[in-house]
Amino acid sequence: MSELPVPDLTLIVNGVDVSSDMASDVLRFTYQDFHHGQADEIEVELRDDLGLWRGPWRPEHGDVVEAAIGYKNGALMDCGRFEVDEPTASGSRGSGDKLTFRAIAAAPSKALRTKNTAGYENQTLDQVANKIAGKHGLAVVGDIEPVTFKRITQRRKRDLEFLTELAEDYGHYFSIKGDTLVFAKRKSLEDRPAVRIITRREVTSYSLKDSTHKTYTKAKVQHLSSETKELIKAEATDASVKTGDTLNIDERVEDEAQARKLAEGRLAKANDEKKTCSVTIVGDMLLVAGQVIALDDSFGKWAGRYLVRTARHSIARGAGYSTEIEVKGID
Repeated sequence: MSELPVPDLTLIVNGVDVSSDMASDVLRFTYQDFHHGQADEIEVELRDDLGLWRGPWRPEHGDVVEAAIGYKNGALMDCGRFEVDEPTASGSRGSGDKLTFRAIAAAPSKALRTKNTAGYENQTLDQVANKIAGKHGLAVVGDIEPVTFKRITQRRKRDLEFLTELAEDYGHYFSIKGDTLVFAKRKSLEDRPAVRIITRREVTSYSLKDSTHKTYTKAKVQHLSSETKELIKAEATDASVKTGDTLNIDERVEDEAQARKLAEGRLAKANDEKKTCSVTIVGDMLLVAGQVIALDDSFGKWAGRYLVRTARHSIARGAGYSTEIEVKGID
């Protein structure tokens, strides 16, 4: 009988490999990989019987942590670079003393999360994204729709929030990976083949949901142009929603093509929750946010293709390595 693979974890703090120093004290390590609109994060829970982790060994705000997770004698998955954001100490008579620290992806600096007001004239979506990225020393990658704005205004919004909303409105997913802003066309990503077919037999836990609450069959955009005094109209439909309402959007658009893209983007975003699942299996490095997976026929009416929105990779003492994915239906 072959032996079960042994989980492995690498932690580097400020350039120093502390994996062996922490190994005997790590109770749980979790890496949370987000596909859209949020920065990735890690959380490390340490046993602190001697008080060293809440004392002289405590990770400090701003410390840079690099992490990798997987199995011994095999390739590890690089989780990325993170900045310590929130050390927390806790304890009780029953469970003893612990130090837990959370760290978020290093790129989302305070400046990126500061509310700003700015105007962009005669700019494409690509140009707006690159201008904001350049301000923070970041790069932009991905295939971006050729949407042009005569004028678009960012009113008292964080740069990260503003870019996320623009991406959603015009048919993209958006995330931050390290020092890169990643855009992906929604349709291109969702049309990819599944990288993994998951069966009910290999799942340790699951939760399946099929909802019609706040889903829409159609989206309509109407805007009376202040320049031409003409009513600009467009609509989009979602054939997979049979009993939904109509999503009415009264927002500034510059022409019919822009209105149609806005209708499509808002409708797709509104219907993201119509079929969702949460599935936990033995740790699998293939399952990362942005991948397409399939649930087989053993899941009944939930069988089909899904996009991984969040992947949570965890190593816990006594429980091994597990991967929990939160997915949304894309069939």
